Amino acid sequence: MKKYITLLCGLLIFSISNAYEPSITEMVAGQDELNCKQVVFISGKPMVLEGTAEVAVSKKGKNETETYSSSLSDGGSNTLSNEYTFSITSTEKSNGQITKVWKLDKFDEKIEANGNTYTLKKYDFSKTRLDDVKAVGTYFAGNINLQKEYDDGATGKIKIVGTGTTYGYDTSWAKNETVTMVYTVSYINGNNSWTGKYKTITSDTDKKIISYINNRPTEISFDGGFMVSENNISTLRYSSEMPEFFGNKALDYVVTDSGSFKYETFPLETRLADYSLKGIKGHWGEMALRQAFALEYMDEWDANTTPDSPVTRGEFAKIMTLVLKLDDDTKKTTQSAQAAKPTQATGTVAQTNDTNKKEQVYKDVPETNKYYKYIMALTKAGVVEGTGNSKFQPNAVISRAEAITMIIAALGFTDKAPEPLPLLTFADSSDIPGWAEKYIYMGHKIGLINGDENGNVMARKQLTKAEIATITNNMVKYIIEELSEEYIL
Repeated sequence: MKKYITLLCGLLIFSISNAYEPSITEMVAGQDELNCKQVVFISGKPMVLEGTAEVAVSKKGKNETETYSSSLSDGGSNTLSNEYTFSITSTEKSNGQITKVWKLDKFDEKIEANGNTYTLKKYDFSKTRLDDVKAVGTYFAGNINLQKEYDDGATGKIKIVGTGTTYGYDTSWAKNETVTMVYTVSYINGNNSWTGKYKTITSDTDKKIISYINNRPTEISFDGGFMVSENNISTLRYSSEMPEFFGNKALDYVVTDSGSFKYETFPLETRLADYSLKGIKGHWGEMALRQAFALEYMDEWDANTTPDSPVTRGEFAKIMTLVLKLDDDTKKTTQSAQAAKPTQATGTVAQTNDTNKKEQVYKDVPETNKYYKYIMALTKAGVVEGTGNSKFQPNAVISRAEAITMIIAALGFTDKAPEPLPLLTFADSSDIPGWAEKYIYMGHKIGLINGDENGNVMARKQLTKAEIATITNNMVKYIIEELSEEYIL
């Protein structure tokens, strides 16, 4: 087979896992093949096999073809070799979501285990997934069902039935896919038939870790700087309940077993530029500002700027666009604009999918406005809608409620708040604008905001450079760290 691997990656290291089998893979620098581990229960006992795998992905329009093959062994006589080809059909719905369906086109598999040869004769497979495209990236959830039948080279047959779910997300800051499968394996051979079951959880995570490094020498032109470390972690956990065997005969006793293994790539580290910002030394927001500038989603500072300088709605639109990398990925900016609902706080949505066509959606944001392209990117992504009357007010100082509203909308959590909304417990809850209540609720629920020492959320407070840097860094931290806790079981 001709080897070709298409790696769909951005800045993150990307590892393609075979979600249809209990296996994990790892990219290795300088190699075409992926390292691969898989646990196999076809003989009634768990066997961990290692070797290499190849993944080939080709695209034609909205459809894809995915070919997976592997060659594995336990270092002895137990081996596995296979090759599967799947066609993937994608259909975009009117609300911007995408349904995907996997169809098995070809299969070939042979397993040598404990002196027996098992050949895959029949393979029924079904996988479907729903992708929800938001400004921050894509969330997805799907279901997998499969049924495999093997001959053992004699008079017996093995049947494996599996069912499970897949969940994940794909953002510029972190990616994850977690697959949970439950299998039943049955051996059918007259009076020597037996049945067992096993469960596997496979998780593949790409993420960035942001840290600050102090320079050891004091006589140096800069004190230190931030570093981004990127790596991939693939893990597999399994548990099983299988019959005990005496010779080749299955007994009435059940043997439980469990295990886990993982791959973790060598981290790719990048030191970031340390920008000299006047007037931040000793300020409570010094490190927050340094991080936001190092990560380059804040970049406006001049001789008159201080950490307590106000941030306008236009400037924050630019910051959010850079955080979400919408300026680099125009595909995200064309999704879900039609799903936005005008509110008092947040006007009119651009009804166009042509990203090259410039349109003045807001009366006060002409094409000549320095923030035009950022405001339009957020509008098309469904993050902002203006302030009513077809205006955006780009020069108005942004409030905490407005900033939280944009962040929650960007994360895709606009409709996650319960209805009716529980009473907010902040001391100044009565001062929260009605349009912002559900956004404040969600921001508090996921830990992005908390009350001050007096329990006030200060929703109407106009935000400064230091405060915007802090709240934006908290958003990035949430995507990198807290979000994964919901997915990795």
